[in-house]
Amino acid sequence: LMSGDGDDSKFPDSFFCPLTFQIMEDPVVDKEGNTYERRAIEEWLQLNSTSPITRSPLLIQDLAPNRALKDAIVRMIKETGVKPAERQPATSSIPALDHEAVSVSLSSAVDFDGCTKVLATVHPEKGTKRTPVDVACVIDVSGSMSTIATFQNEQGTVESHGLTILDIVKHAVETIIHTLGPDDRLSIIAYSTKAETLTPLTRMDKRGKEISSRKLKNLEPLAATNLWDGLFTGMEILRNSSEEGRLASVFLLTDGMPNICPPRGHLPMLKRYKQRNKWDCIISTFGFGYSMDSKLLHELAIEGNGMYAFIPDSGFVGTTFVNALSNLLVTQATNLNLELSVSDGYKLNLPSKDPLIKITPNGANVNLSTLHYGQTRSFVVKVDSTEGRTPTLTSESIISATLSYQPATSSKRIQIDAKTDDSISTSEIENQQIRQDLVALISGITADLSESKQRVGSFCSQRQSSRFSNDYVDSLLEDVKGQVTEAVSKAEYYEKWGQHYLPSLARAHQLQQCNNFKDPGIQSYGGELFNDIRDTGDDIFISLPPPVPTGDISTSRGGSSRYTAPIRPIVSMNSYYCSSNPCFSGDSLVEMAN
Repeated sequence: LMSGDGDDSKFPDSFFCPLTFQIMEDPVVDKEGNTYERRAIEEWLQLNSTSPITRSPLLIQDLAPNRALKDAIVRMIKETGVKPAERQPATSSIPALDHEAVSVSLSSAVDFDGCTKVLATVHPEKGTKRTPVDVACVIDVSGSMSTIATFQNEQGTVESHGLTILDIVKHAVETIIHTLGPDDRLSIIAYSTKAETLTPLTRMDKRGKEISSRKLKNLEPLAATNLWDGLFTGMEILRNSSEEGRLASVFLLTDGMPNICPPRGHLPMLKRYKQRNKWDCIISTFGFGYSMDSKLLHELAIEGNGMYAFIPDSGFVGTTFVNALSNLLVTQATNLNLELSVSDGYKLNLPSKDPLIKITPNGANVNLSTLHYGQTRSFVVKVDSTEGRTPTLTSESIISATLSYQPATSSKRIQIDAKTDDSISTSEIENQQIRQDLVALISGITADLSESKQRVGSFCSQRQSSRFSNDYVDSLLEDVKGQVTEAVSKAEYYEKWGQHYLPSLARAHQLQQCNNFKDPGIQSYGGELFNDIRDTGDDIFISLPPPVPTGDISTSRGGSSRYTAPIRPIVSMNSYYCSSNPCFSGDSLVEMAN
């Protein structure tokens, strides 16, 4: 008798359907040579007119029996006497989680300048279990991803192990694979001239992880950078396989400027896609190095309610991806919208150019993006009287707030009203006002460095002379006095790395999320569940076997190269995940091996 508990490793990947990941019984092949289980691909084509792997046009009549493969499968089963274990279909559903309570509070205080401020705070649950997710990792495999990856050690010397940027990115995605569990699904998409689906949404059980890892290892650098096709393909895979009870997200990484662009532009195309399909997902973007379009990546992340993260060198790849995944896995709610309304005789004093604030006749709507277990979301607004009165929150409040949101594991939209809470301290209101001022400061920095220096210096002076101080505010000031000040100190710094780094830092403070292990001010964000998951991800990144270097060392050591780094044997990935390694500015020179 044939066992149903066989060793899957004995059977080639080609025996398994890329849609069901079960051994095929009736394989059919399309015109591009891709093979599927007949039933699975026919069900796909009833809803779609393109290949699930290449997105090329595909019709049912384009399919033909793959008799050679079927004979090979039957022959191997007979010869071994073992049939691979049956697996649950990759699209099987999971029960939706209970929707834990979310609450909103309003608190007010008169600050040191006599201005009345109202703090709206969204309170999440502490969280005890992580959110089931569908993740589409969309990876740039353009030619520049073959560049030798360098890192700066604790002595400040730049080194390399012969790994390429793509090698490090693949290791980070491998970490994601090992961090996800059977309740999660992952799709891997590579894009160059066009996007290619390496794996459709695959359940991250043992078999799914093995297949995803093998497909990932085969990634090689190619040619162009068609970012939109990569993003579009990732969203299509998530949308076409969406399930109630799962949170969908795209992780989009690039190290360059898109050189194949949609006619309408990337951001208009994304907005159009969401409007046409009445569907969206969290989109987080990751920019590696100093040659990418950080403005575009930042805009896409804002539209996608996700994070934009800047990765200056290979030592930041691991921490950036681990923090991003950890934040995703603790998401309690998405699409948070805070509606503020004031009574007659009062008005809200709001910034005029904040893209997340929409002024309304009676107040404003504020986009708070996402809510994570263990981490509050806060918004401070100044209230002015049009009749000379001092605004206060009473039982008959002059300001009201309503929060609408979507639970991470449900399509249902929930609406709740805020309640007055006098227990929140004046210091917390001031903390959040300073955080918002910091976001506004960083977001307003431009290439006009004379003005930017003045604004940054003024912020530091005001904070240092203020009577108000605590550990959180001190950490925010450390951000400004450190990397922010350095970014605007010289035109070459700003142009090389400052323009890419500053939006990443601002977005982290705006969302109240930690996106790396380095910036002091963002280290307090995230609750216990986030910290636990991040610790697990840290350990996995370091403990996984190091990738095999694929870099062309002879090229990197060419006599014309000014930035050649010493090539040393790689023993572990600790060097690529060490928060004590110093940051270095964009004009740093690298110590030559000779």
